[in-house]
Amino acid sequence: RVPNPQKPGDTPMRFLVRRLGHAYELYPLFILTGAWFVVFCYTVYYSFEKIEIWLDRSQEQAPWDWSRIRNNYWKKPTLLFDTEGQEQAPWDWSRIRNNYWKKPTLLFDTEGVSHQRIPIMETLQDEMLEAAKKRGTR
Repeated sequence: RVPNPQKPGDTPMRFLVRRLGHAYELYPLFILTGAWFVVFCYTVYYSFEKIEIWLDRSQEQAPWDWSRIRNNYWKKPTLLFDTEGQEQAPWDWSRIRNNYWKKPTLLFDTEGVSHQRIPIMETLQDEMLEAAKKRGTR
């Protein structure tokens, strides 16, 4: 029989795991790294559920304004998850009108304070949508 000519740690995988059985002090680091990755993935998913609010007012038009995106809107990525089968953007008022108050807002909201409808805002948004349709911008 020919002995195994390979040395310990000669491949990347062997280098990473060859002494793992004896390196018990690294197990908590692996567990923490795995937990961090799970929390990171959840945070990314949670952030996509948020409704976008225009905070940077340095430009005159909003980032989603037609005059800013009309020449390159078709290059933009589409929705990652379109479970409702609609062609509107996730933040479009006609799409979120009946469920904006159900979206996740705070991590801990045991009393449901942040999950209440805002009738005055709904009325204002409806009027703005009708005005935009009359102008032909929507």
